[in-house]
Amino acid sequence: MTVEEVTLPLASCATRETLWLDLYQVALYLPDGTPLDPSAILRPETPKIVRLHVTYDGEVPEDIPEAWQQRVRAETERELQNIYSGLSTGDVVLLAHRPGDGTTVMVNGSVAKADQSGRLVADLLGALIGDDPTSNNMKRLLLARGSC
Repeated sequence: MTVEEVTLPLASCATRETLWLDLYQVALYLPDGTPLDPSAILRPETPKIVRLHVTYDGEVPEDIPEAWQQRVRAETERELQNIYSGLSTGDVVLLAHRPGDGTTVMVNGSVAKADQSGRLVADLLGALIGDDPTSNNMKRLLLARGSC
């Protein structure tokens, strides 16, 4: 995967489902040899790409999921809400983090946000693979090679 001059191989992926409905797929791209360990992945020095593909074929709610709201900082929640509120089935969100340059957020190929701090990707990944993830199953799959 190449985004904004960041090229990384696929490390893992998972599908978030609830009540037998697929909601979204998350793919994690990391440099070869990066351990699939939250502390290694979340380090600001680790380049990373997170690809979120909305697969739910029903009406996507306008607000970010409550489980995410409980796990990200208030300022990140507002920024994610601005991106999330326009999503629909088939949309793809990419967060590409390059150390020293920050994070670029793209929606369907167009830049939606540039974040020099890297906070957006750190908070989103924290909600997925941190100590209190939105889904333990998704965390398990994202931290397992070959789960795609």
